Amino acid sequence: MDEPPDSGGGYFSMMEEHHEGIHVLHVDDEPTVAETAAAFLRREDDRISVTTVAGPEAALDALGPEVDCVVSDYDMPGMNGLELLERVREHHPDLPFILFTGKGSEEIASEAISAGVTDYLRKESGTEQYDLLANRIRNAAAEFRAREAAVWTESRLRELAERTDDVLWTFSGDWSELLFVNDAYEEVYGGSVDELAENPTAFIDVVHPDDRDRVREAMTRLSEGGPGELEYRVGPDADFERWVWVSAEPVIEDGEVVRVVGFSRDVTERERRKAAVEELHAATRELMAASTPVEIAELVVEATRDVLDIPLAGCWLYDESTDALEPVAATDTADDIVGEPPRFEAGDGVAWTVFEEGELRRFDDVSTESGRYNESTPIRGEIIHPLGEFGVLTVGSPTVGAFDDVDESLLGLLAANAEAALIWASRESALRDERAFVDQALDALADVFYVLDTDGEIRRWNERAVAVTGYDDETLDGIDAVSLFAPDHRDRVADAIGTALADGHAAVTADLVTVDGDRVPFEFTAARLADAEGTPTGVVGVGRDISDRREREQALETQNRRLERFAHIASHDLRNPLSVAQGRLELARERLDGNDDLAAVARAHERMAQLIDDMLALARQGETARVEEPVALADLAAESWRHVDSGDATLAVDTDAVVVADEGQLRGLLENLLSNAVKHGGDRDEPVTVTVGETDDGFFVADDGVGIPPDERDAVFDTGYTTGDDGTGLGLSIVQEAAEAHGWTVTVTESEAGGARFDVRGVTFASAVDESGTEGGVESGADT
Repeated sequence: MDEPPDSGGGYFSMMEEHHEGIHVLHVDDEPTVAETAAAFLRREDDRISVTTVAGPEAALDALGPEVDCVVSDYDMPGMNGLELLERVREHHPDLPFILFTGKGSEEIASEAISAGVTDYLRKESGTEQYDLLANRIRNAAAEFRAREAAVWTESRLRELAERTDDVLWTFSGDWSELLFVNDAYEEVYGGSVDELAENPTAFIDVVHPDDRDRVREAMTRLSEGGPGELEYRVGPDADFERWVWVSAEPVIEDGEVVRVVGFSRDVTERERRKAAVEELHAATRELMAASTPVEIAELVVEATRDVLDIPLAGCWLYDESTDALEPVAATDTADDIVGEPPRFEAGDGVAWTVFEEGELRRFDDVSTESGRYNESTPIRGEIIHPLGEFGVLTVGSPTVGAFDDVDESLLGLLAANAEAALIWASRESALRDERAFVDQALDALADVFYVLDTDGEIRRWNERAVAVTGYDDETLDGIDAVSLFAPDHRDRVADAIGTALADGHAAVTADLVTVDGDRVPFEFTAARLADAEGTPTGVVGVGRDISDRREREQALETQNRRLERFAHIASHDLRNPLSVAQGRLELARERLDGNDDLAAVARAHERMAQLIDDMLALARQGETARVEEPVALADLAAESWRHVDSGDATLAVDTDAVVVADEGQLRGLLENLLSNAVKHGGDRDEPVTVTVGETDDGFFVADDGVGIPPDERDAVFDTGYTTGDDGTGLGLSIVQEAAEAHGWTVTVTESEAGGARFDVRGVTFASAVDESGTEGGVESGADT
């Protein structure tokens, strides 16, 4: 065949169509003989189809690509079988040709073999000869097809070998002979095919010195029957920057490696990308460690220049205050080529579009793009990559089509890492701001704030803890909290920590010992901390310095003791002499009836007795309300009225409220307000009417007397204030003390009738207590 068939048609496609059948062209000048042979051949093998022709000329006309074998007689008119063979070989040199003749001789057989006949058979009597002929046809056709396929395959492989960029090669099993290599060898390895043919191991000379031992070891493995696959560097120009990947297999026949076949592929770009990715990972670690967006932008531009080998790059970040993309970082090359980078406002150029739409844009020639920001830009190739909500990364080149898919992929990886770093920095910034706010708030506390782990060691604290203990932050970090307390208080502190971890809450009072050894009394509260699964992780709480409170408590105890002594003196040491004086006065008045001087003495005695009663009441009112319980306000007001020297005055009660109060102290409050209204509401002909009523948050006592001038109302509760000659000035002080003992407030205003009105507010009504579920008396802990 003149040319190897191709996969698109011709011989190969024909073989595919009838590869299971064998088409025979039978040439014989006796048609009956040919037809008989054809019938028996078809009967012997149904895959054989036969076309019969009556002579050589007809045979030549009938030859075509579908013929798998020619069977010809020898003695035919005009042209014998060997002459026909010669004509057939001119165009079909490999087509099987079987000489099947009745005129056989050693001379003809010898001549046939010399002429290249495929086989030679003599016609015999009987049908067995057709079985032999069919077998010879099958063998000849099979060999022909195999030979044709091998020729086509070799041709096709050579064609493909020259089209591929891979180096395809075959060496002898001991590497002493080059059996095949394509021209790609010269491009990848830099040597000539002829030189390699002369010296089959010459390719080792261009392998990097550090890789040569590995290459020789791989060659040895292949020669011993093992597989071979490795990567190594080659240097056609002695720079050794080119990488090749080699995959090879040994060909073993009869247990011996006869050939080694394989290919070498240039993977320099892949290795460059691999190295770039590794460098990008290193750059990413720097990005994630950066704390500000500007620092991240600068690192991104540096990585673009140094890792991706793109000298012209810039980064723009979105500024919410200006609603624009502000230039924050650029390479020196960008400054040289583009000049001062612009800021992009909404709608400005492709950069804003990329930022707004969040889609990368790559341009082979951006100067042809409509809507570009700079109509006269020297930039041609360009990639603009969005950085999420933060901005854009831009790379450019004065060269058209400067960037390919690899550049885009690597830039995308860098941009993704940059966006992640910006997100992280943004969150970290928010966390830092939040942490600073929390620290500021904690440091503003007048109390000690602390966090302990489950071992009781301090993990967080505020500035107050440093100020109180005198220890610096380094000392407090991780210190056992119990060790900061007085030795005799440490057990109770440890117990409180354990209680907080176990029960959730605890409180303890203990003396904290400062770095100078001073003991400071503190009251600590603690609450348990837990993780998402509820496992305790520590304790949080506050500590309050109670030094002032202890001083107040001690002062109060001292005051109470003085009041007790005063009450004792007033009730015994003063009343006894007063009683004697009153008795003697009574005897003197019997003897000196009508003496005005004695009447004055009697009034003085009465004033002294009232003063003693008020002073005792005031002293007792200075105590905290002892037991608070529901008290019917109307009933207590009526009872108190009976203890008031009311004269012609009248009481009006307009309430059915039940208040929660200490009944004794409330009685003293009401008696003094009622007495004050009767005594000081007069100066007119008609008797005073005193009203007791309720308000939304308390009750009032009002009268229709002359009232209290506005400029004197702030002073009425001062000790000693009175508007009468016979008053002690203690009654309203007693009222205020009783109110404060309950946590109430009392104020004075003008009543609707123009008299005085006293409002007591902040009172708890029994209905509110009942609704909250509290029953019976309430122990009050309010301070005086």
